[in-house]
Amino acid sequence: MRLKQDLYSVRPPSLERESLPFIPAEVNKFWQIGTDIVFKHLLKGKFAAVRIKNRHLLKKRDKTKPVIIYAPHICWWDGILAYFLCRQIFGLDMRFMVEELHLLPMMRKFGAFSIDKKSPKSILKSLNFAVNHLNSPQKVFYIYPQGIIRPQDYSPIEFGSGITYIASNLAGVNLIPLCIRYCFLRNTSPEILVEVKKPMLVDKVENRNEMTAHLEKHFEEALENQRLEIADGNLKNYITVLQKNDNMFRKFEKNLKNNL
Repeated sequence: MRLKQDLYSVRPPSLERESLPFIPAEVNKFWQIGTDIVFKHLLKGKFAAVRIKNRHLLKKRDKTKPVIIYAPHICWWDGILAYFLCRQIFGLDMRFMVEELHLLPMMRKFGAFSIDKKSPKSILKSLNFAVNHLNSPQKVFYIYPQGIIRPQDYSPIEFGSGITYIASNLAGVNLIPLCIRYCFLRNTSPEILVEVKKPMLVDKVENRNEMTAHLEKHFEEALENQRLEIADGNLKNYITVLQKNDNMFRKFEKNLKNNL
């Protein structure tokens, strides 16, 4: 008998269990360095390449204000990719929320803190932890505003209220969207394509609902533009920041072409 498997749940994991105590981030430099090595090794082992477009746009942010980076939540690799990008490519020390942190509590040692969506009070505690972290310049928070894993081309884009709540409680913040796609190009393994969008400086949030709707529309358009560009094979502005060594089949293919 074939068993049905729900690949994408519409309910966050924390709604399916009892509420748990809040777990704050307690960063340890030794753990961060070790995680840098492990995560880079994992990505290099599974993906042919990680390529980035418009990395220079990060320099256009207001460096007197903290940063919120947001991206689509597509698969299990998202967290590892986020950590690799922020730590080793962007040179940023990020904090991030993990809904099931009680299963991997050691993640708090390299920047994770918990969120429990079963309790509004717990949600506020997590969001306020992010606000407190961002209350000084150069601090970075990485968030998946959809709040749940969605298929790569899922539409419409719908954000939770977390990103606007945090922004409304800060005296200015840089919002930096990342467009991300996992795809097969001309390699035996998939590649990850990351496009950095222009930073948006938010000084004051007048209406959180209107701001959320604006961010949703802007992000959906950006993701679609990236999809169309890749579909046309237009990758000339992507810079390779991590590349897997050619496997036996790729080496054989190159040798065969060179000998023709």
